[in-house]
Amino acid sequence: MNISKNKKKNFQSKIKKDSKNLKRMEEDILSLLSKTKSDFDGFDKKLSLLAYKFGEAVYSKFLFLITQLDFSTKEAIRHYEKIKEYHKNLTKQLNREIDIRVAVADYFVSNKKIKEPMVLEIHLFKKAFEAGVKDLLTDLHNYTFFKGAFPHELAHCKRYFQPLSVIFLDLDDFKKINDEYGHEEANVCLKETGSIIKKCLREMDMPFRYGGEEFIVLLPRTDKFGALAVAERIRKKVDGSLFGKHEIKMTLSGGVASYPADDSDGKHLVARADEAMYRAKAKGKNRIELFSYDKRAYERIEDKFGGVVSFNKYKANVLGKNLSTGGFYIETTKKIPPQSPVSFVMDFQNRGKIKGEGYVTRIEPHSKNRYGLAVSVTSISEQDRKILKEIVNLRKKHSPEH
Repeated sequence: MNISKNKKKNFQSKIKKDSKNLKRMEEDILSLLSKTKSDFDGFDKKLSLLAYKFGEAVYSKFLFLITQLDFSTKEAIRHYEKIKEYHKNLTKQLNREIDIRVAVADYFVSNKKIKEPMVLEIHLFKKAFEAGVKDLLTDLHNYTFFKGAFPHELAHCKRYFQPLSVIFLDLDDFKKINDEYGHEEANVCLKETGSIIKKCLREMDMPFRYGGEEFIVLLPRTDKFGALAVAERIRKKVDGSLFGKHEIKMTLSGGVASYPADDSDGKHLVARADEAMYRAKAKGKNRIELFSYDKRAYERIEDKFGGVVSFNKYKANVLGKNLSTGGFYIETTKKIPPQSPVSFVMDFQNRGKIKGEGYVTRIEPHSKNRYGLAVSVTSISEQDRKILKEIVNLRKKHSPEH
């Protein structure tokens, strides 16, 4: 038991140390770039010292800071050596000093890796970067930055065989606060929630305002249960706080999913954390749920509806048997293997149609040439998600079991 605790403590200590080293590495590279304009030999010597201090990952980070291109260490070193020669030849051809960043950008443009390079003063780059990635209301990172940061963090964790966890958070019954206290006070609540989230995180964690009253936290090098502890810390802090001048009481619900435990590829990680969050809502709100493949992970409501499912080039009419806020159970003549991606259009008649994308979590033979498919929703518009929730709640209200 003590050995297990010591291993966990050592692992957490290593994560904290790695995070600080990564931040110092970035700061040192940016400082070196700002001080060394065109002297590539001088820059190369100092970057070699950083490589000795932090490891050869400095070459990947150097190229990423300038180009936003993500290379493995081996690829980065190969490009770096070619860039040194490229800078030397460019200086000779033009017979003047060439900024290192200009040479890097021109090298990748010539190799058709980037189309529109942007070379700025480092301090301006940092200011513009920070302004472009912040949500002005909550001071968290915005959705635009999330779209770029998530694949980058996922690629990094895959490369170094480290876990990556996602926390999806949603304020409970926030519309009531908007209706009762007005948008201005609701905005204060969002701002203060953002502040709480930031205070509950470590330096390495990345918080985002995903949209409306939804928030996402990326936790690099953090497993599922470590992420659960962070999410619970946020939930308890929100539950124990009063917001705005009216001292409003609020709660939030959340879901946690992790790579590779819940998604061997990582591409559906956000959808699965979102799915777990809806499970928390269905269980009474003000709670955190872990993603689960268990078909009972969220409550399904018996219902009948029509629809169309597309798989590769195949399209089939389907009959819906039951539904939940996270997916459907349908019957079709097509045998679609588990984990296969599908697109769908479900017709709820007077409630309208909803469309999106998902994947098959389970297949069951019903009769000859007929199969039951459990489909988990991975992508759906906010409006269609609301319609789905309304349909589930309406069916639940009129169900004999409720």
